Amino acid sequence: MLLLYISKFLIKYKKQNIFNPVVFAIGITTLLALFMPGMDLPPLDWSGIDIRFSIFGTAFPLSLIFITLSLIFNVGRVRKHPLALSFIASSLLLGFIINSYDGNYLSFIISTAFIGSAIIVEPKTSPVKTGEQLIYGISMALLIMGLSLLDVPNVPIIGLLLGNAFYFLYKKFLTPSH
Repeated sequence: MLLLYISKFLIKYKKQNIFNPVVFAIGITTLLALFMPGMDLPPLDWSGIDIRFSIFGTAFPLSLIFITLSLIFNVGRVRKHPLALSFIASSLLLGFIINSYDGNYLSFIISTAFIGSAIIVEPKTSPVKTGEQLIYGISMALLIMGLSLLDVPNVPIIGLLLGNAFYFLYKKFLTPSH
């Protein structure tokens, strides 16, 4: 929680967030666990969202209901459907092509949909314009899948951290308005 608040209130440039606070907190924890093994930090990821309940003998991923609701209402509220859908579609397509789901395709779909509907669309750290949203969504999918080929630990989080940093740099130094 401390890292989340540090990111939200302290790591800013001209009052603008650089990182999604949730991604920052999990990403820094991942890096600490990787580079300071003596700290004994548990790995953090999205695996907790893949909870399945047995309905008529079939394990149903209940989280898909909430992810779908988030995709409809949350993503619609912040006007980020192009970003969410370009990320989800590109990630799923690339993931199936390079077989990055380790045989557990349903968990891969759930985590990808969760990131696309709840994490990547954070209004303060993602593009507003439709064209930029499409490019950002596809670029993030390419970045995350590329990192997965390099066996980077906690790939989605590290990819999102890098994506937030790249988008911040793009916004500040490569757009005409800045």
